[in-house]
Amino acid sequence: MSPTFDPTGDTVLYNMPTIEGEQERYDLWSVPVTGGEPTLVRRAATFGDYSPDGNQIAFVEDGGFGDLFVAPTAGGRAQKLATGEIVVPRWSPDGTRIAYNDGSGGVYVVDVRTGERTLVVESGYLPVWVDDDTLSRSPYTESSRRGRGDVALWRS
Repeated sequence: MSPTFDPTGDTVLYNMPTIEGEQERYDLWSVPVTGGEPTLVRRAATFGDYSPDGNQIAFVEDGGFGDLFVAPTAGGRAQKLATGEIVVPRWSPDGTRIAYNDGSGGVYVVDVRTGERTLVVESGYLPVWVDDDTLSRSPYTESSRRGRGDVALWRS
């Protein structure tokens, strides 16, 4: 659950676990890269990613492996974009789409405005945008952690 930066590079968005009784849940927090007090961004959320204009965040409901939402960065009502065991949502550079792994390895792209989903690849990859229309899929396997994984591209 890696941290992400806002578009200016001034703020880091990250997950922080909270223990409540016997259960662990995650919240999204931000902190200036220069240090300072962390700010709670969303409760019961993880895998956060800022939109390219910084006005919205994409996130997965509590603990990851849940539904995909988009909400204003400043707070407010969240809009559900996809259901499932979603991980690692990433905004396209133009802010019109979000790529994500469905938890079973499939990579999808969802249109933020319409909610239309497209399956890009069916097995074991994490999405990385190259440009507005090109998505790289990097395998998340033991060999990829050792630098021997393949990389493939998808263009819309």
